[in-house]
Amino acid sequence: MNGRFTQFGGILRLATSIKQGTVTASLMLKKLANSAELTVSGD
Repeated sequence: MNGRFTQFGGILRLATSIKQGTVTASLMLKKLANSAELTVSGD
Protein backbone atom coordinates (compact mmCIF):
# COMPACT_ATOMS: atom_id res chain seq x y z
CA MET A 1 0.00 0.00 0.00
CA ASN A 2 2.92 2.34 0.68
CA GLY A 3 3.95 2.17 -2.99
CA ARG A 4 0.59 3.53 -4.06
CA PHE A 5 1.00 6.55 -1.81
CA THR A 6 4.49 7.13 -3.20
CA GLN A 7 3.15 7.03 -6.77
CA PHE A 8 0.29 9.35 -5.84
CA GLY A 9 2.75 11.84 -4.34
CA GLY A 10 4.77 11.78 -7.54
CA ILE A 11 1.68 12.40 -9.61
CA LEU A 12 0.72 15.35 -7.39
CA ARG A 13 4.22 16.84 -7.73
CA LEU A 14 4.05 16.42 -11.50
CA ALA A 15 0.61 18.05 -11.73
CA THR A 16 1.74 20.94 -9.53
CA SER A 17 4.86 21.51 -11.62
CA ILE A 18 2.81 21.63 -14.81
CA LYS A 19 0.20 23.92 -13.23
CA GLN A 20 2.85 26.34 -11.91
CA GLY A 21 4.62 26.36 -15.25
CA THR A 22 7.82 24.95 -13.78
CA VAL A 23 7.81 22.33 -16.52
CA THR A 24 5.77 21.89 -19.67
CA ALA A 25 3.41 18.97 -20.08
CA SER A 26 5.12 17.98 -23.34
CA LEU A 27 8.54 17.80 -21.64
CA MET A 28 7.17 15.58 -18.89
CA LEU A 29 5.49 13.30 -21.43
CA LYS A 30 8.82 12.93 -23.24
CA LYS A 31 10.58 12.10 -19.97
CA LEU A 32 7.89 9.58 -19.04
CA ALA A 33 8.15 7.94 -22.47
CA ASN A 34 11.93 7.67 -22.14
CA SER A 35 11.56 6.25 -18.65
CA ALA A 36 9.09 3.63 -19.89
CA GLU A 37 11.50 2.61 -22.66
CA LEU A 38 14.32 2.19 -20.14
CA THR A 39 12.10 0.09 -17.89
CA VAL A 40 11.00 -2.20 -20.73
CA SER A 41 14.51 -2.62 -22.12
CA GLY A 42 15.88 -3.18 -18.62
CA ASP A 43 13.82 -6.35 -18.15
